[in-house]
Amino acid sequence: MTTTARRAARAALASAVALGVAAAGSGTAANAETEWRILHGGQSLGGSFGAVAAADADHIWAFGDDQAQSDGATWVYGWDGRQWTREDLPEQWSLVPEVADASAPDNVWAAGRGADRQAGTLRYDGEEWRTFDLDPALWPNDIAAVAPDDVWLLGGIPGDPPRAARFDGEIWRDYSAPRVGGALSALDSGDIIAVGEADDRPAVDRWNGEEWVPMAAPEVDVPPGESGAALTDVLARADDDIWAVGHIHYKDPDDVAHRKPILAHWDGTEWDTTVEESDTGYDVVVDDGAGGVWIRESHWNPTYLHRAADGAVTRHTVDGGEYDLAVFGMAHVPGTHRVVAAGTAFEKGDPDEFHDYGVILGHGF
Repeated sequence: MTTTARRAARAALASAVALGVAAAGSGTAANAETEWRILHGGQSLGGSFGAVAAADADHIWAFGDDQAQSDGATWVYGWDGRQWTREDLPEQWSLVPEVADASAPDNVWAAGRGADRQAGTLRYDGEEWRTFDLDPALWPNDIAAVAPDDVWLLGGIPGDPPRAARFDGEIWRDYSAPRVGGALSALDSGDIIAVGEADDRPAVDRWNGEEWVPMAAPEVDVPPGESGAALTDVLARADDDIWAVGHIHYKDPDDVAHRKPILAHWDGTEWDTTVEESDTGYDVVVDDGAGGVWIRESHWNPTYLHRAADGAVTRHTVDGGEYDLAVFGMAHVPGTHRVVAAGTAFEKGDPDEFHDYGVILGHGF
């Protein structure tokens, strides 16, 4: 997690409300495989996590750095089906990973930036981790590992037009960018979905193998005045099965900021869009391995919504005890019904000495 993200997380401490535990509507405690729980982390670990990637049940990685209050040395913890172990990295790489993806155990990627405005990527090829420098202006927003010789990176400096880079198996090259810079999801090398906002409204672009083409976007009603709407993440499972999440943002007459979450599904012809009335936003959507999806509601003490294939929705939270949880990374574990997430546990209150630490969370483990 970058220093900017850490400061934002700490700033939320003053007004954050601690969340409970177990699935909504449950009268009894759930067992270990049906509740979200902390899989790894503690005061002795320290550090922080900001991204996570999974190739299968025995190959999962959490990315971050060994400091919780400021940027430290890059670290990666890997899961081999039995335990989490810190992995050896190139000594010269000191960036803080913010996004990650994996298409196979030997094609794992993370991207991040550092305090000196540098940017870069980290790749595991099944034997060792290697590093690649990026243009410092390419701040990573999302990464999609399609194949060992086809990886997309979407990013750019906030406020500037989105930028894209593509890895061809040897080097990263600047590439044609979509209008939107929020998130990516690939069906294959010739069919990639990008989401974000254009003119303060949800927008979707689609890569057809040659160029990015604007696609129909979810339509939402936005209040007048200082307001807008954006999509923050996308999950493409098939041409007729694409999920997108985001939020509407606006200010009321008292100049108080509000949000409403957006959930949209593309069936190959049109978007079925739902705007909830709760004062929050949806920021991540991932597969559940059974035809449904997991949705994260906010990164601060997050609520996880599970929408099953039949449309049934349950709400889940994680008990951080004496800590508030800031969770940024989330991924489905292919071939399973498991989901993994990673972030940082911040000690509540204003202690004389902080004992914050990185945490890896999971559901279905």
